[in-house]
Amino acid sequence: MCKLQEILRAGFAAFTQHQGTRRAVRRWAAAVMACRTAALGGHLWRCPAGHVHRVQYNSCKHRACPQCGGLASEQWLDRLRARLLTCDYYHLVFTVPHELNRLWQWNRVAFGELLLTTVRETLLTLTADPRWLGAQVGLVLSLHTWGRSLTVHPHVHALITGGGWTPDGWKATKRGYLVPMAVVLALFRGKLVAHLQQALSSGQLALPPDSERAAWHTLVAQLRHRHWNVHLAGCYAHGRGVGTYLARYVRGGPLKASQLLAYRHGQVTFRYTDHRDARSKAMRLSTADFIARLAEHVPERGMRLVRHVGLFAPGNRARLAQCRQQLGMLPLAAVPPLTGALFLQRLGLPLMTCCPVCGQALIPVILERHRAPPGVRPAPRAAA
Repeated sequence: MCKLQEILRAGFAAFTQHQGTRRAVRRWAAAVMACRTAALGGHLWRCPAGHVHRVQYNSCKHRACPQCGGLASEQWLDRLRARLLTCDYYHLVFTVPHELNRLWQWNRVAFGELLLTTVRETLLTLTADPRWLGAQVGLVLSLHTWGRSLTVHPHVHALITGGGWTPDGWKATKRGYLVPMAVVLALFRGKLVAHLQQALSSGQLALPPDSERAAWHTLVAQLRHRHWNVHLAGCYAHGRGVGTYLARYVRGGPLKASQLLAYRHGQVTFRYTDHRDARSKAMRLSTADFIARLAEHVPERGMRLVRHVGLFAPGNRARLAQCRQQLGMLPLAAVPPLTGALFLQRLGLPLMTCCPVCGQALIPVILERHRAPPGVRPAPRAAA
């Protein structure tokens, strides 16, 4: 199995020479290439009697690094599980027409905020309507930017409670029914078109090169009469499964290390699941094309990809506590921090703190950045 580090070290410098790259992409590449190498420093765990010594380099902790997102994702999932209510849940996916991809590429932060706002307004408006539910629900929204083969495909996953809070207390959905999908799609489409037109008129969205604002206004107006997909994945007895799915993409980026199959002769082979037939397939790309696809999904620095809305909003803790009480749940307690040792224990991986020969506790020795332990050759420094 190859590593993303190997691919970036071999091809990122040439990739940047042939096309411009965003600053966020350069920072990501430098972080991933340095991750768990002597460039970031670490510890040398040494047996007092000299039987063993073990080198442990620091992680880069970049949220789009597939090597070190596991602990952060699990910590996020622990916090989410603690907040989930014991009720039914729905999983909705909101997509945008592919004609807007270029506009997205030139306005990642602004377009992402606009898309998340549109999904939030759509769901809160409809679920507050007495015709459907007439209650305040809890939402977790997660912005994803990729298709399964790493194509550009911005969309939002929404985890929504199957019930909500009313002045009379908790009100649950009936017979696994939330809101008609035709109504959700119509309102989402109308709101998204209106928000895009306003953002284009106010200059909030930058225009791609060689394009005119009037042309984009025309295209967006035509989308009001187009059909695009809002998918309802179904009703679930709890939200843990969907939460686990979302946690996989909170940290680590769109491609997990286990999906990389081979890197030979300038060709990268990776595994993905085709959504059309749900079959696992392999795709082979040149190094430059692979890096280009992956770089599309590196988020801008400070860009928030997850929102907690309604009952799950940070300012709604009192109302969430009332819901928990009515549903017979214990009060929300602070989630104990998940340490690296506990995370390894969950994965069933050994944590070696004592010498396997003599049983004495291993002594940690701090390794400074760019300094390798005796007898260990440092990895090449990351490109700037």
